Order: sequence, then structure tokens, then C-alpha cells
Amino acid sequence: MVGAHAIITLPFILRSVLPALQNMRPSYTAASLSLGAGPARTFFSIELPMLKNAVISGAVFAVAISLGEINATLMLAAEQTITIPLLLYRLIGSYNFYAACAVGTLLILLCTGLFSLFEYLRDKL
Repeated sequence: MVGAHAIITLPFILRSVLPALQNMRPSYTAASLSLGAGPARTFFSIELPMLKNAVISGAVFAVAISLGEINATLMLAAEQTITIPLLLYRLIGSYNFYAACAVGTLLILLCTGLFSLFEYLRDKL
């Protein structure tokens, strides 16, 4: 299931990270490497801080898509696997609309809380 969600969300993550990566000046990386920093230190000290907002935006897209994804769960998961969208689908299918509204409200609150957390982290980091 994790692999399926990773494959589903990968294009959206790449869509947010690649433009930031293409706009990054290669001279910063070259200067860091020429001053003796290794590739790992250059990545974590120079490149990753410059890509921070794009990575967080990609993470927001990944969470949003993954929280609402029901198709991969229906096709690949075992019968005892229950996710929030699958529970919502089953409740609506059994005409238990009040419980479905409650689960839908929880999903909305969860998404709102996570997006608020991501925005807070993006501003603070």
C-alpha cells in the first residue's frame, strides 16, 4: 500500500520540486564543492535549504492525495485493511449517512490540521 501511494503521489511531488531544482544556481553547489565540502554536506547545507519550500509543498500534495486515495486501497489491500476513505465508502454503501458524515468531518479536520501544520513548518523552518 505504501508503494502504491508513493507511485500515485510521485508526479505531484516532482511537479513541485523540479522547477525549484531547475531554478537553483549551480554556482552555489560548485563553490561548496570547490571549498572542500563533500557531496552529502553540500546537499544538506546548500541545496536542501534552498529546496525547502518546494519539498514541503510536495509533501502537502502527497498527503492530500494519499488521504483521499481509495482506488489503490480497493484494489490492493487485504479485506481487513481499513482506511478513512474506505470506511467512508463502506458507510455510504450501507446507507449509514450519519456515521459517514461524522467520518467525513474527521477527514476534513485531519486534512485541515495537517495543512496548517505544514504551513506552520514552512514559515518556521
